[in-house]
Amino acid sequence: MMWSPARGCWRRRSSATPCPPRPRAGRRRRGSPARGAGSGSRSACGADPACGTSRRRPAPAARRPWRGSSPKCLAASSWSCAGSSVAGLPGLPRPNRPRRCRAGSTRNRKHPPLRRRRRMRPGETLGDAYQRATKYGRAGGPGVQPVVLSRPGRRLELPPPVLRDGLGLWQAIHARRSLRDFDPASPLTQAEIAQLLWATQGLTGDPSDTRFRAAPSAGALHPLDTYLILNRVEGLPAGIAQYDVPSGGLDLLAEGDYSHEIATAALEQEMAADCGVVFVWVGVAGRSKPKYRDRAHRYLYLDAGHIGGQLHLAAVALGLGCCAIGAFLDDEVNALVGVDGERETAVYLSVVGHLAAG
Repeated sequence: MMWSPARGCWRRRSSATPCPPRPRAGRRRRGSPARGAGSGSRSACGADPACGTSRRRPAPAARRPWRGSSPKCLAASSWSCAGSSVAGLPGLPRPNRPRRCRAGSTRNRKHPPLRRRRRMRPGETLGDAYQRATKYGRAGGPGVQPVVLSRPGRRLELPPPVLRDGLGLWQAIHARRSLRDFDPASPLTQAEIAQLLWATQGLTGDPSDTRFRAAPSAGALHPLDTYLILNRVEGLPAGIAQYDVPSGGLDLLAEGDYSHEIATAALEQEMAADCGVVFVWVGVAGRSKPKYRDRAHRYLYLDAGHIGGQLHLAAVALGLGCCAIGAFLDDEVNALVGVDGERETAVYLSVVGHLAAG
């Protein structure tokens, strides 16, 4: 037996009757049935006994080796002509290999066809794909861009933080709980707001150097901005403000009662309306991308976790209730604080207030 590439079938050397040529791809003879129109749509060698070949149906879709390959391959590659004595011999290729492509190259295991690389693997989630896509390589990066700290707004001055009083660290860690029942009639003080802000992103070194802050950050780039929804704070108007790190004050961006809007954006969680203040941390990945590239988002969420944890401990030390919020409508929160949701987007929320009696 020998394989005839031109005829696309196996042929016995002693056979006097050659195999008929394979039809050309994409064309059929006039009067022949259309492809897929019954058993006569794909005929092999006519099951000629002298040829020693037999007709065989195409393999199922799950087993077809050409599935997903280039469309340039002949549609007739699903044909197979092989005698039963040849198909079972060891060391010989399967009857439906090799095949001829229009370019004339032989498709076999040694030279597999090029396939499109899948963006996600079977059974893989978006988180798995992101984790795999942001693995470290050995590529350098350009310089770091300067940090944009705040937007213009009416300045609200706050008192300096007090570093001596309050609950001890170990007692605060032991007493930490996620508390949601707040007293709407008990507003926060400006001193409490200043202390909470300093514990999250306050400067701990030279005031002219904004890199050294209370919470750690990858590369000291600090890709998070702190926004406050001021519901009830003594001496401060209700509205939306942004924390200005160098001065330790607030920039008032919008004035008004936004307690209902932030509660609705937080999936109708009433604690966002009953608390004294809602912390909204907005991620600016562009600050970290020049250095960390694809891993910038990884570090951004880690930084948010550091800041949220320190806020919680500071609230416990002041005798306040605190609860973190990760379930919210992104677009509504972004619109509320005035960011585009692309270059700047809300990643984390936390509510703080005086606890209700009982």
